[in-house]
Amino acid sequence: MDAADSNGKVTLAVLGGKIDEILRRLDRMETCQERQAAAHEARLNSLEQGQATRVQQMRTLEDDVEALEKKSENWSIINSALGIIAAALAALGFGSK
Repeated sequence: MDAADSNGKVTLAVLGGKIDEILRRLDRMETCQERQAAAHEARLNSLEQGQATRVQQMRTLEDDVEALEKKSENWSIINSALGIIAAALAALGFGSK
């Protein structure tokens, strides 16, 4: 019975060593996954900030386009008025020699 008992102890010791190795590997995998999760979180935050910046840039450009359209409309009105005045002066004979 002593031989069988010592065989059982050796088997348990071997199994214990293998279980310890499995636990070490699991710890390494967990550490790796935590690093990857942190890297993914940082990348996601960066992308979200970039998108927020692009949205703000788009709004600024839309505002600029709207302001230019209003300015263009005002210049069109001024040019039309000056064209009418020039046509009236030409009809009255101003500007001809």
